[in-house]
Parts: sequence; C-alpha cells; structure tokens
Amino acid sequence: MISDIKAESEITSSDAKLIVQKAQEEVEKLLKKTDEEIAARVQEAKDMGTKKGYEKSQELKDKLAQLETLVLSEVKDGVLHAAFIVAESILNAVVSASPDAVLMVAQTALSEISEASHIWLRVNPVDAPIFIQNKQKIIDGLERVKDIDIREDRQVGRGGVLIQTESGVIDAQIKTQIEEMARLLGV
Repeated sequence: MISDIKAESEITSSDAKLIVQKAQEEVEKLLKKTDEEIAARVQEAKDMGTKKGYEKSQELKDKLAQLETLVLSEVKDGVLHAAFIVAESILNAVVSASPDAVLMVAQTALSEISEASHIWLRVNPVDAPIFIQNKQKIIDGLERVKDIDIREDRQVGRGGVLIQTESGVIDAQIKTQIEEMARLLGV
C-alpha cells in the first residue's frame, strides 16, 4: 500500500509539463477573456462619452443659436432706431434749409382732408411766416375751404404742422411721422 501511495504521488516530468501547459492555456484564456472584457468596457465608456459629448454640444449649439437670434434682434432694433434718428435729423435739416418743405408737408397732410370746411393750422413760430405768405396758395389747393386760421404754437416741432378740423386732428409733425414709421416697423 505504501508503494501504491508512492506511485500515485510520483508525477512524471511529462505529466508535470502537461499540467503546466494546461495551466498556461487556462491563464491565457482568462487573460484573453479579461482583455476582451476590458476592451468592451473601454469601448462602452467611449461610446457613452461620445453620446454625452454630442448631447452637450447640441445643447450648447441651441443656446448659441438663441443668443445669436437675440443679439441680431437687438442689433437690428438699434440700427433701425439710429436710422430713424438720422432720418429725423436729415428732415429737420431739409426744413431748415428750404422753408418751402414745410408747405409740402402741410399740403400732403391737407390732401387727406376732404370733408372739412373749417381748418386751423398750428405751426411753429419760426415756420409761421411761410404759412402766412402762402395762405391763399394753401386754400386754393383745398376744395370746400374758403379760409384757414394759422396759429403759432411753440409745442409744434419745426417743419411740422398740426391740422385741426371739425372732425379731428392730423399730426403732421416730423417727429410724429418718424415715430409712426418706427411703430409700424415694430421698433
């Protein structure tokens, strides 16, 4: 019996080599499997990072687009506002340089009145002499009106006129017309 135990416990060198070889193969399989699992997890992490990065970039892109829209809107409003200020300055300069321009403003506004028989023109004191000198010319351009009353009013802007009739008031001041254009354009 001792000899049987001794025989069983004695492993031949070829048996040992076979066991070591099988152990190495098992280790290689485990290492390969571990490498594959690590590679899969790394790829999964990359994919998740790419996805989150894309989502974040889309979010930032959307915010940037909103900001761009806001800035363009503010710039547009600023440019339009500046344009109206410049237009008002130019019109005021034209009126100062050419007193007849005041008459054209008044005649254009008066052309809108068809039913009035009594008209009162309120004009800036600086512009009053041109209206008084051309009173008959203004009356001749109107159908039913035999006379107009011209009144000086310091509250009326230079180059403009307030036209009062029995049916209402027409504000033909340069500032009012510019403001109305701005309102119509949403500025």
